[in-house]
Amino acid sequence: MAEPTYSREGLEHLATTGGPVPGQSLTNNPEEPYDWEKAPKFTAVTPALDTIFVELTEPETYHDLMDLMHKGVPIGNITDILIYKGFTSGLWNPDLAVMLLEPVMYMLIALATHGGIDEPVLDDEAEVMDSDEQLTEVQKVIETAKEKIIPALTTTGIPREIQQRVETLEIPESPSETPSLLSKPEVEQ
Repeated sequence: MAEPTYSREGLEHLATTGGPVPGQSLTNNPEEPYDWEKAPKFTAVTPALDTIFVELTEPETYHDLMDLMHKGVPIGNITDILIYKGFTSGLWNPDLAVMLLEPVMYMLIALATHGGIDEPVLDDEAEVMDSDEQLTEVQKVIETAKEKIIPALTTTGIPREIQQRVETLEIPESPSETPSLLSKPEVEQ
C-alpha cells in the first residue's frame, strides 16, 4: 500500500483549526468533567418545562424569540436549539431531552399565537411534499425495482439444477387426503 503524501499547507491548516485531537477526551481530567458528563440538574419533565418557560418569557428573550418567529424560523429548529443547549449545559440528559421536544414545541406555538403570529412555521417547508409528489416518487422507486432488482433476482437467485427440480416436482397430496401421524390407524376387520 502506498504511503499517503501530505502537503505542508494542509498540515498547517489541520494544526491551526483548533479542533480536538482524536482521543483528546480520553486525556481530560476526570476531576473536571464537562457539564453534560455530570448528573443533570433536572430529571423530570415538569420542573424542566417550568425553567424553560421562565427563561423564554424573560423580556429580552421573548422579544428575540418573537423576532425569529416573525422572520419565519421554524419552531422545530428553535426547539432543537433550546433542547441541545440545555443538554450541553447539563440541565438534562438525552432521555429527558427527547421527552421535552413535544411540550416545548407546543409552548413555542402558544407563545407565538399569544404574540400575534397566527400561523407560525412549524418545520422546514422545503421538505414537505404533497400527495401527488409522494405518489410520483413511490412510482419511480417501483419502476427502478422492476428494472434492476427483480431481473437480477430471477437470473442469479436460483441455480439451474434447482429450477429443473422445481419444474419436474410432483405436487404432493393435499393435507386433507394424507392421514395425520397422530390419527388412529384404520383397523381392518
